[in-house]
Amino acid sequence: NNTPPPQPPLTPAPDLALVKTGSATVTAAGSVSYSLVVNNNGPSDAAAVSVTDTLPAGVTFVSAVGTGWTCLNAGNVSVTCTRPALATGTTAPAITVVITAPAHAATLSSTAIVTPAPTDPPPGTNTSNTPTTVTAPADLPLVPTGPPSVPTTPPAPPTPSDTRNAALHPHPTAAPPPPPPDRPP
Repeated sequence: NNTPPPQPPLTPAPDLALVKTGSATVTAAGSVSYSLVVNNNGPSDAAAVSVTDTLPAGVTFVSAVGTGWTCLNAGNVSVTCTRPALATGTTAPAITVVITAPAHAATLSSTAIVTPAPTDPPPGTNTSNTPTTVTAPADLPLVPTGPPSVPTTPPAPPTPSDTRNAALHPHPTAAPPPPPPDRPP
């Protein structure tokens, strides 16, 4: 008998799509938040869904969270978030990745990629990139605030009339003493 045994039917692989959005600009050393959204376009459910976001050079990782996702950070290099499954025709809750931009002007560019099990055959929608321009902080002029400055020259020494007036009126803001009582002649 040369007839091969029957093969189980092949299940078509899921087609996942990833969209990454975020701020177009940020001030140097500012906070940048990216949103990563995965959709399963079918025709099959996806198992072991994984999203990896490679972080731009010079940034500092702050956090990565998403309902139903488990996220791990590899230093300031990348973030990987996984979930057990994603049903056909559904969109997973967004993953929010927060970083701190470098302290100087730059252009940040990072690409996120989604991979399911089994493998997604049309990979064109599996990656997404969002550039962010980091602007240098504005050079603001220094404007002094507070009381006027104190003169830098020392006060002149007291003159004899200042000393005599001080002895006669030791408290210039106090009321003068009352006149002596009248004396009988």
